[in-house]
Amino acid sequence: MRVHIHTTEGEVIRDISFTGLLKKWLYPQLTTLEGRIEATKRVFHFKAKVPIWIDGAHLLIPMVGIRSERSLCVNYHAIARIEAIEDQKAQITFINHRRLILRQYPAVQRAYARAKMILDHLDSTHAYVGETRTDL
Repeated sequence: MRVHIHTTEGEVIRDISFTGLLKKWLYPQLTTLEGRIEATKRVFHFKAKVPIWIDGAHLLIPMVGIRSERSLCVNYHAIARIEAIEDQKAQITFINHRRLILRQYPAVQRAYARAKMILDHLDSTHAYVGETRTDL
C-alpha cells in the first residue's frame, strides 16, 4: 500500500498502509492507534470516523474510514475554511490555498465540529500539565 501525504511543502509518498503510518507516529508518544481511538470514543461517545489527535500540530479528521484502501484524513490545523457549494458538497480551503471538494457538506461540518470538541477538551485538561494534581 502507498500513502500520499500532502503538506505545505508538497506531496510525500510512503510505501506503508495509512494505519501503519499512524501507528509509527503514535508509538514514540507511548500510545497506540487503537488506544487513541478507543479513549476518544469513550470520552465523546463517538461511534465511527473518530478524529485522531497525534500532537499539537496534527489532529486528523477522517473523511473516509482509516482502514479503507481509499482512506482520507484532513488535518484540522491545515484548514482555513469550509464552505457549502452546489449539490450539498463541501469545499475545504487549506491554509496553503489548495482546495478539496467532498460530498456531503453536513457530514464534513459535523466531522470538523467533532475535532474542535477534542481540541477544546485537550485545552481544558492541559491546564494540569506541570502542576501537581490534587483531585486524584
